[in-house]
Amino acid sequence: MHTNIDVLLVEDNFSDAQMVEAIVGSSNLEQPKLHHVGRFQEALVMLKEKNYDLILLDLHLPDGEGIDLIKQLRQQIPQTPVVVITGLQDDTIAAAALKEGAQDYVAKSETFSPDRLSKMGHTDLGNWLVKRLREAIRRAEFDASYTVTSAKQNASTPQISADQGSWEWDLQENKVYFSPRWQSVLGTQHMPIGNDPEDWLCRIHPEDRPRFDQALHQYLTQKSPQFYCEHRIRHADRSYIWVLTKGTAIRDENGGAHQIVGSQTDITIRKAQEQVAFQKRELAQTVLQSVGAGLLAIQATIHIQAGRYEEAEPLLQGALALRQSLLGEDHPDVAVSLYNLAALYDNQFRFKEAETLFKKSFSLFKKTLGPEHPHTQQVQIKVNMICRLNQAMKTINNHE
Repeated sequence: MHTNIDVLLVEDNFSDAQMVEAIVGSSNLEQPKLHHVGRFQEALVMLKEKNYDLILLDLHLPDGEGIDLIKQLRQQIPQTPVVVITGLQDDTIAAAALKEGAQDYVAKSETFSPDRLSKMGHTDLGNWLVKRLREAIRRAEFDASYTVTSAKQNASTPQISADQGSWEWDLQENKVYFSPRWQSVLGTQHMPIGNDPEDWLCRIHPEDRPRFDQALHQYLTQKSPQFYCEHRIRHADRSYIWVLTKGTAIRDENGGAHQIVGSQTDITIRKAQEQVAFQKRELAQTVLQSVGAGLLAIQATIHIQAGRYEEAEPLLQGALALRQSLLGEDHPDVAVSLYNLAALYDNQFRFKEAETLFKKSFSLFKKTLGPEHPHTQQVQIKVNMICRLNQAMKTINNHE
């Protein structure tokens, strides 16, 4: 594992380069050392003079453009991982970059957007980017190690890889071989899983199996540049653990795969940490939105007291929408927002709109608090009054 990562950043936009450096520098995991150049030819010169752990490459440079930049890098430094970092968010270009050997594709417009930065914060975003760089380096090391292993193997007599947690699938014989470490991850070392692929695949969680099969099929048919899948798999104790499964195919001269060698890594702890972090962010977002709904309602009340009904209306509508988004349709606070907006319409002599919302508020109070609750009874009185008012106005209009 790299503790000091040397990264060559090839980026002609100085502001973007500063942003990348600032985000990476905010990480509390580790802070890779960035070496910045603004031209592709400068990068090629530096790569001749020094080895780097990773290349961060913009695809739009004054002296080079597009996927061809990746091809040139792969020719000069085939073992060094390349991560594309570009302002263009394009799935087609991303797929082409990965096919040409890039380990990852990061869109600046999405990654460094103000919205994402406000949600994650500088440190979390820095950690996220550093993890992406680490993972790109790991994948490159994995590909290199299996390329060497595959070259040494006799294709007619498949052998178990010496790497821990590894597996090897002979597609011609349709048999899979697992290392002792692979077996121990699933707790099956004392009763090993057989060589039939289905003995392995049937353990994958039913919800994850279609995604696993699709990823494998896409890779074998060369529609995807790599086989990489995070999924749940059944342990010997009948529980499910999260694993990362990835593999590299050994192909014939026509591109047909006859063997895959791969690894399986237990990522249960990382998944649990990601879930905790996600829940914390969700809770923080919920609290912020809840506070925001309250502030909108308070501002609306100030406008109403001053007789500025038109200014209060969008604030009350915003508070209602936020509460519906946060709490769902069936919540007393949503009923309160409906009632407040109905009362505003009542003050504006928009009696039909007010009646509709008062009825919705009454129905919701009755459902959530019960028919005997004071709030429910208060709204029922208001509904009865405005219904009679609207009926009277209708009668008058008919006579006219």
